[in-house]
Amino acid sequence: MKKNKINISIFGATSLTAVELLKLLSKHHSINIKHLISDSAPGKKLNQIFPQFINIYNDLKLTKLDFGKNKLQKFDFFQS
Repeated sequence: MKKNKINISIFGATSLTAVELLKLLSKHHSINIKHLISDSAPGKKLNQIFPQFINIYNDLKLTKLDFGKNKLQKFDFFQS
């Protein structure tokens, strides 16, 4: 049986708490990081800011909070 992945949005994605959360989540295959929200580094890739994620989160980009654009009305989990 195929499991559905849990969608994750992380607010304050450049914080130390978010970095620790991303480390923990990288070990779980049942999650999907949908949004990394950051006011300080929108448009940058996560691994540009945190090189330790180069081989883990290659395509994740940070975005600025925009409920219309990011469709954040529904998500399973968020961290702030």
